[in-house]
Amino acid sequence: MVHWPNPEILLEQPIAALAKAKRQGLARHIGVAQFPTLRLLDEAIRLSPSRWPHCKPSGHAYLDQTKLLLKRAACAA
Repeated sequence: MVHWPNPEILLEQPIAALAKAKRQGLARHIGVAQFPTLRLLDEAIRLSPSRWPHCKPSGHAYLDQTKLLLKRAACAA
């Protein structure tokens, strides 16, 4: 799982590494957590060769994550 994307690392690198681990049987599932924007989540989804059952948005009482929650439902669909 990519936990909170690092702006200094291209997202292609960790997504490719997760996809490789899954292909090699080292991981059953891949996913992301704490992706703060739909743009980042959409990019991760676009880069991944398969859908993920795990997609956890950031949680905060004052942060409206309605759109991310709806997108999360589509990750495993």
